[in-house]
Amino acid sequence: IVESRSGGKNNANYSEVGSFGNSSGKSIVWDCTKGIGSRYAYMNGTNRCSYRFTPSTSGTYRVYATWCTSANATQQLEHVVTHAGGSTSIVFDTDVDTNPCGRNNWNLLGEFTLNSGVQYTVTQTSQNYHDGMVLRADAVKWEFVSGGGGVQPPTITQQPAAQNVCPGSTAVFSVTATGEGTLTYQWQKNQVNLSNGGHYSGVTTNTLTVSNADSSDAANYRCVVSNAGGSTNSNSAALTLKAATTITQHPSNQTVAVGGTANFSVTATGYGTLTYQWQKNQVNLSNGGHYSGVTTATLTISNADSNDAASYRCVVTAGCGSVTSNSATLTVTTGGTTIFFDNFDSYANQAAFTTVWPISVSPGGTLSTSLYFSSPKSIYIGTSAARNQRNFTATVASDAVPIVWKYRLYDNNTTNLDRQWCELLDASPSIVQLVALGKSNVLTSMRTYYAARVAYSPGPGWIALNDTGAPTRSVGWHELKAVIKSTTIDFYVDGVLAKANVTYANSQGQFSFDRARLGSGYSSTSLAYYDDYSVVSGQ
Repeated sequence: IVESRSGGKNNANYSEVGSFGNSSGKSIVWDCTKGIGSRYAYMNGTNRCSYRFTPSTSGTYRVYATWCTSANATQQLEHVVTHAGGSTSIVFDTDVDTNPCGRNNWNLLGEFTLNSGVQYTVTQTSQNYHDGMVLRADAVKWEFVSGGGGVQPPTITQQPAAQNVCPGSTAVFSVTATGEGTLTYQWQKNQVNLSNGGHYSGVTTNTLTVSNADSSDAANYRCVVSNAGGSTNSNSAALTLKAATTITQHPSNQTVAVGGTANFSVTATGYGTLTYQWQKNQVNLSNGGHYSGVTTATLTISNADSNDAASYRCVVTAGCGSVTSNSATLTVTTGGTTIFFDNFDSYANQAAFTTVWPISVSPGGTLSTSLYFSSPKSIYIGTSAARNQRNFTATVASDAVPIVWKYRLYDNNTTNLDRQWCELLDASPSIVQLVALGKSNVLTSMRTYYAARVAYSPGPGWIALNDTGAPTRSVGWHELKAVIKSTTIDFYVDGVLAKANVTYANSQGQFSFDRARLGSGYSSTSLAYYDDYSVVSGQ
């Protein structure tokens, strides 16, 4: 039953064209909704309304219409009924109590064959009969008679269940039905018949198999079960895909000096819990020795030596299988002579640290285990001015044997200009050169880029490390490096050349360097952590 008035049965399947209004009149047949009223329009040649029905079972149906008592109802209301054979027009006098049953009764429009899954309509129209009277739109009913020969359509006793499978796997939909005679099956995808082939098999059996499922197979599936009495549609069951195990960021190549620390990281997504297994030259690693984090997203290689120079990759496993990252190469440089390397891990306490790195600006840095690049310690400096320094054997830089100075800085705030840097000096007998590297607030561009300072003429003073392609500031650990040659310095950020050929010199000739400083002598708007401080002669 489809009723014309909101609140009636299947009202969503009712529609109008033209100008209609609400009426309090309502047919009093027992199976309509009482008291909701009906709709009306004048028979002007354009007004019409339609009632829609999509049977789930093929067969013969009786179609009825009903209307209420009205003093001005039309005597020529045309009903256009669509069916499997086309359409049929029936005209009723709606102003009498006969023809065939009259007002407040179900009036038979006819008996018609309908096919399952096809939408049919009854349209009440004033197109051909427009006597100026009123079209009373109330309700239409379709009543199943049989599928022919007295045989009833099949009954679905077990509906297909939704399937959620991994990409590339198999989904199986099954239906169970009972009925007279031979039952036939036809599976549909989004209500369109399937054929065997490609990913689909069993499309005319009670079990549909979807093999090697991919995104094109994600859809709704149902089965049409038929016999001599007609057809019955099963419920629809959805096929959805779980997330495939996918690597979204592969590890990148690393170059470290002997004794340095390398970190390889991978980012992945997938269904369920992700697990990780790092491999060296395609052989699984275990935690211990130089290696840690072998079953996490980040592999750390500490105190690297020539035996660690290899190819590293990660196998990521989740609910939908495993995927292997690209390989990344670790290069361990051994050509230079390490003047000193300090990852701050060997200090038992704060006093041990300040013995090697005496305080030059109180309160100095603090030995910390809260955040580090190479486990388990680093140096923390807050927003107050603080600095430590240590001397080392004076070393001269040349083009053939440059001084390679680098350290790791944790940048925790890229919003404000601030001051957190380290220094390398020619300090004996008096300071005649100073190179600084880190974060500064001298230029607005240093809000975006890391900074360096080359003091004393012809050095340019503070500069932003902003050559084309230079990395911008971001929260996290960053490697800052200076390659000091005879008269120029190249600055690197995270292994990328960020400022090339910065001039340094003095009237006395070539400089040597003999002091390292950790932290700046100025207050800052943000804190910082420092790790893996090294000075190497040659590279």
